[in-house]
Order: sequence, then structure tokens, then C-alpha cells
Amino acid sequence: MVPLEKMNLLDDFLFNATITDSTNGEKVARIILETILGRSLKDISVQGQRVFYGNTPQKHGIRLDALITEATGDVSGKVIYDLEPDKKDSDKEDFPRRGRYYHVLRDSKLLPSGVEYVRLPDSYVIFITPYDPLGTGRMLYSMQTMCAEDHDLPYDDGAYTLYLYTKGDPSTATPAISALLTFMERSTPENAVNDDLKQLQSAIDLVKDDAEVKIAAMKYNKILLDERNEGLEEGLKEGLEKGEWKRLITQVCRKLIKGESIATIADLLEETPETISMIVHVVEQHPDNMMDHINEYVTEVLKTITGAQDTLPAIQ
Repeated sequence: MVPLEKMNLLDDFLFNATITDSTNGEKVARIILETILGRSLKDISVQGQRVFYGNTPQKHGIRLDALITEATGDVSGKVIYDLEPDKKDSDKEDFPRRGRYYHVLRDSKLLPSGVEYVRLPDSYVIFITPYDPLGTGRMLYSMQTMCAEDHDLPYDDGAYTLYLYTKGDPSTATPAISALLTFMERSTPENAVNDDLKQLQSAIDLVKDDAEVKIAAMKYNKILLDERNEGLEEGLKEGLEKGEWKRLITQVCRKLIKGESIATIADLLEETPETISMIVHVVEQHPDNMMDHINEYVTEVLKTITGAQDTLPAIQ
């Protein structure tokens, strides 16, 4: 959790609050996109944190941090841009297929039934990360579909995926992109080194000074804290339950060594015969030196009991 005054443009909350600000949001989106793309945009509109649901409740949905639509004069009439700041490096292994899924699911909502495919707008998914998404140290990675046998063969399906790494080699991007990424990661006046970034800094200052945004930031951080505490509590509970199962399995093993029957063990430990039978079945996989395999027994017993469940069952 980061207090509002210390947030940078790479932080989800500040990014969304700034880019959807009624006064400066479109200006912020335009500066970021025009810097990354290296060209001017026409009229744009901005939506923040829009959710696209799967085709059925069982299908994976996506949440877009910022969806920008540019009005154009071509046959489709627009270009779609999805800006995605992402600070979780655990996501990077999924990036190629995640980018593909973003395109597919979003595109499925853009072309009404009966409309020709030529009217499907160009689509950009742009990830901005403080970690290297593809592992070669580049600051900018630009991906699009091409023919594997002939890279010069024109094949434009209108789908483009860009990855920008804030700490990448500046020589692999323009100076303007390098300055923008530095500023997004550390949004301070010292890093606002050109006129565009000074405008971004002014927009951020106004947002951070907004009373409603301050209240929203406190609520946002409280939600994060509650989620973190809930996760810690669940982890502690699971750890305690594993400890209880380890204690029970240890007791069962000791009784088995003494030659006690399942019924007797169940009676002595005040457990059901079914529970003791299950443990004995697992223990019998390692009949020799059974006390040396307690941790393995715990793992196997929990697999047997929980199956695909998310929580461990309580010991009676």
C-alpha cells in the first residue's frame, strides 16, 4: 500500500484517477500515447478500468486500466488503445498469451453481427512495467503478426502489442519514451524534464490535491489492507490446520507401531474410523521407518481429503 502523496503514475490508483480526470484526463492519455507511438492522435475519448466479461460466466474476463478510443477517417472509424501499467512481476510469464487474450476478448465486442471484418478497428494493447517483461533488456518491444517465412510480406491484421520496460536500455527507444517511462515510475518534478512531462506533473498535482480523490485513495488502501489481512489470516489458519493434521498422523503412526487396530486408534484419539483408515492407507505406502515420513503423509492425506477444494477440512 502506498499513500496518495507518494504514488507514481505507474501505480494503478493514481494512473486511473489521473487519466479519467474530467479536466486533464484526455490530455494525459494523449501525451502518453503520442510519446509511445511517435505520432499525433486525432480526437480521443477515455474510459478508466473497464471490465470485459467472457462470453459465459465460466470464461475468463479482463479489466482494462484505460481504454482510449481515437476517431479516425478510415473505414473502421476508430482505433482502440488499451494502456496497462503493471507492477506485478509475477505476471510476466503470462504476458504473450495475456496480450493475445486481451485482443481477442475485446475485439469480440467491437464488431456487430453482419458487419464486414474490414470495419474491425486497429487495436493496441500497451503494457508498461518496472520489470523486464521479455527478458532481453529492451525498453520497447513492439509485437505484431507476420509471416514466419517472409518477414517482408505485408500482413496487417491491425493487432499490435507493445511492452515498455521502465528500466530498459534507453538506446532501444526514443529519448522521449525513456524520459516518459522514468517519470511514470518516479513521478516527481525533478523527472519532469520536458514540456509534456511538466503537463503530466501538473495534472498529477491537481489530482493529488483533490479532496474526493484523497478519500477514494484512503478507501482503496483500506481495501488492499483488508485483502492482505484476510490472506494472512487464511494462511495462518491453513498452517494451523496442517499442524493439527501432522499431530494426528504422528499419533496414529505411534499407535500403529504398538500394534493397535484402526478401531482402537479411533477410539483412543476420538476420531472416526474412516479418518483413521484414510491415514493408515497413506501410511501403508511407507511401512518401514514410518516416523521418518510424517511430512509426506501430511501432504498425501491433505491431497486425498481436499481434492480441488481451496480450504482444508477441520479435524473433528
